[in-house]
Amino acid sequence: MLVPKFVTACFTHEAATAYIERSKHRLNRPYIETTNLKQNAEMLGIRNFITDTF
Repeated sequence: MLVPKFVTACFTHEAATAYIERSKHRLNRPYIETTNLKQNAEMLGIRNFITDTF
């Protein structure tokens, strides 16, 4: 039975792809799952802080 394991969170598809490329030697069947931040005020706050600061 395949049980997915959450490994990391990234803000962009590019960052997720780069993470998999760097870590593929220790990952088993990696994949990218996406979701939006529309209803998550905490994640929106983090995203807004980053985009406003940098």
